[in-house]
Amino acid sequence: MTLPYPARLADGDLVLRLSTPDDVATITGWLADPAVHRWWGGEPVPAAEVRRKYCGAREPAVAVYVLEFAQDPVGLVQAWQDPDARGLDAFLAAGHQGRGLGPRAARLLAVDLLARGWRGLTVDPAVDNPRAQAAWRRAGFVPTGERGLDDGYETVLMEFRGEP
Repeated sequence: MTLPYPARLADGDLVLRLSTPDDVATITGWLADPAVHRWWGGEPVPAAEVRRKYCGAREPAVAVYVLEFAQDPVGLVQAWQDPDARGLDAFLAAGHQGRGLGPRAARLLAVDLLARGWRGLTVDPAVDNPRAQAAWRRAGFVPTGERGLDDGYETVLMEFRGEP
């Protein structure tokens, strides 16, 4: 059973909106930056792949949101679901990291998804990425004690519990 996604979420000057093909150049630019792609696939992503993966073509399995702060696109958050699990992934553009926007956006989306019936919402930051782990904790995710592999990185499985 596929669960619903919100089309748009807002919290003051923070907005999550579904990505569109108009976002290809912006997302491609973000993923060309080593500060972003180091933890998101390991290498720049060509525009054709960005269009296919991050601009609506994978719904309903994956919904990709552009995170805007004060009307400026600053990052990406995606929610995904398959028959066995549901989760989030996110990154912020290099110039917007460290400002608390990622945890704020992730929490906004997680709370909305739970209200829509999602359960067992997880994230899997790399073991070697303590900044991401700390950001997910601030968003309300806690480590489960399980480890995994994603894009060649050993990961820490975290589940949304709602308390930062």
